[in-house]
Amino acid sequence: MSEPASASNQAVTAHQDAEYRHGLIAARIDRLPLGSTQFLLAAIMQITWGLVVALDLVFARIYPFIWQPKGQITSFEFDLLLVFNTGIGILIGEYGLGLIADKFGRRPVLVLSALFAGGFIWEIAFSNSFWPLLAWNTLYAVGVGGALSVVNTYMHEIAPVSARGQLSLRTQLIALLLSAVIGSVPAFFWIPQHYQWVLFLDAALPLLIVIPLVLVFVPESPRWLAAKGRFDQADRTVQKWEEKASRTGPLPKPEAVEATVTEKVPTRELFTGTYGKRTILLAVVWFLAYGGMIYGQGSYLSLFLVGTDHFTAHQLFAEGLVAGLVGAAVFLVFSNIGERVERKTIIVAGCVVYLIGGCLLPVTHGVSGPFILAIIMTLGEYIFFMNLYSYTALSYPTRLRSAGTGWTDGVGHCGSALSPLVAGPLFTATAASMNYGWFIWILLPGTFIPGVLIAIFGNRQSGRALELLAE
Repeated sequence: MSEPASASNQAVTAHQDAEYRHGLIAARIDRLPLGSTQFLLAAIMQITWGLVVALDLVFARIYPFIWQPKGQITSFEFDLLLVFNTGIGILIGEYGLGLIADKFGRRPVLVLSALFAGGFIWEIAFSNSFWPLLAWNTLYAVGVGGALSVVNTYMHEIAPVSARGQLSLRTQLIALLLSAVIGSVPAFFWIPQHYQWVLFLDAALPLLIVIPLVLVFVPESPRWLAAKGRFDQADRTVQKWEEKASRTGPLPKPEAVEATVTEKVPTRELFTGTYGKRTILLAVVWFLAYGGMIYGQGSYLSLFLVGTDHFTAHQLFAEGLVAGLVGAAVFLVFSNIGERVERKTIIVAGCVVYLIGGCLLPVTHGVSGPFILAIIMTLGEYIFFMNLYSYTALSYPTRLRSAGTGWTDGVGHCGSALSPLVAGPLFTATAASMNYGWFIWILLPGTFIPGVLIAIFGNRQSGRALELLAE
């Protein structure tokens, strides 16, 4: 009887030792000062965001100037394309590639995401009928979804606990600048005459910039390696970071935190206990926000500004560029706040900014007034969803982080179906009355309710170790 007991005790001891080693790896990352190592890796994550994630809705931005005037795509077909691009394709990418990221690592999924996004978007340039557009819009969206599930996950896994907010907000301005410049400047000069060039550029950047950056500079997440019991690999990466950081002075002694080691991805945990409550809250918030503030607005704001306020293509894309530049400046200011303000407070502030712009836009006419108000709405949207992505990633432990982010945000993307099914009909039905039905939809259930839910039920995240924060 003693031998089985001894074997059992050894197994328990080995498991405890593995959990201690995982917790020690996490503590060694958290004690590092914020420096060039973290900023480089976080910057590459945000470059991935700006060149891959920002590709969603490319079709919707081109549609009013190409396929709609030619009558090649009906309004019903346009709505279906939105469902498959912003909903089904991204859901497949977020959940499917998110599971792969939790099972096989963050790094390969970053490469796969760029391959899908860049490899399947350029074909849209040669497509002028519904079915080819449906296929390419869905396939490239898989890459967008994959990047969504990993970018913020990786960034927060390499961030020191005391500088998590500073690192994320300061580097997120890179994503805003890139998405604004790449999404607006080429379109300003090339649409409508050379809209194919825009799509070729959108395809080339993930393939020629993102993939080489990831392969050359991005190591696998040491937190993920430790969670899988690959301590030697994790130790080698963290040791390099420590050697570089110690050049500026001695590092504080690491204090191991509680952490779990498992090779499996226990997805059942997403739907039970504390994580189950978080999953429900985040899925509902994302679902409503995607149907309203994000895609409910994004899919039709161009049509509103062109149809009601008679924006030209130049004015429309200039608005997107200015909004990105203003957003980057605001994020730079927010980055100095760091962890002193709760992330959920910043999320609610984004809702308030958006509501101010959205309430004033339908009663303001001309070009300059709507131009400024559209920028205010876009700014509020940036503040909301960029911080909600970070908040979502921080709500789950390492073993579930990509799957949890992918599932909640992926299901949330199904809310984009509300854009053509609800926002679209409301937009059309109330077109003669400043599209008031559409405005009510994007402002009340699409913005106000998500803000209230986060304000009431959101958990506090500032200043806690990543492993403790998610438990």
